[in-house]
Amino acid sequence: TFNKGIDVHRFNRLMGQFINQILERHRHWNIILFPNTPQDVVVLGLLMSIIDEKYRREQVIIAPFISHGQQAIEAVFDLKKMCSCIIGTRFHTNVCSIGMNIPTIGLAVHEQISSLYTELNLAERCVKVDNEQFVDALFDQLSGSMENLEGIKKNYRFVQRELEYQSDAYYEKLKLWLFSIPLLSG
Repeated sequence: TFNKGIDVHRFNRLMGQFINQILERHRHWNIILFPNTPQDVVVLGLLMSIIDEKYRREQVIIAPFISHGQQAIEAVFDLKKMCSCIIGTRFHTNVCSIGMNIPTIGLAVHEQISSLYTELNLAERCVKVDNEQFVDALFDQLSGSMENLEGIKKNYRFVQRELEYQSDAYYEKLKLWLFSIPLLSG
C-alpha cells in the first residue's frame, strides 16, 4: 500500500531532512518548490520550517502559486525549464515534466504516480513512498539522475515518439471506423 505508516508530518520531516542533506552535499544547487494547490502552499510552509535557515535564505525558492490562466501556466513552465531534474508527487507535475523532456523522479505518494511511470515503461524513474526507506531510494535515484541527465532525456524522447506512434495508429483506426458509418461517410 501507499503511504503506509507515513503521515504528512512524517513525510515533511523526511523531505526536509532530505533537502538539508542534498544542499549540504551540493552547495551550488538550488531547489524550487512548486505549489499546485492552495493546500500545497500550507504544506510547503511547514516543509520550509524544517529546512535549515541557511538553505532557506539562499538555495530554496518557492514558485508563485498562480491558480488559473495562460500566464500561470507559462510562468510555472518557465521555472520548470530551469530545472535539471524534477521530483514530483503530483500527476500533472510528472506528466508535464516528462513531456517537456525534463528528467523526473516520480515520488509515488499515491498509486496514480506509480501507475503512470509503469504505463510509460519508466518504472525505474519512480520511488514509492511506502516506508521511511523511500528517502534512501530517492537519494540514489537523484544521484543517478544527475549523472545521466542526457540519457534520461534521450529515453524520454523515445517514450514520446512511441506515444505519438500509438496515438496516430489509434486515430487512424478511429477515422476508419467513423467513415465506415454510412451517415458520416457521405
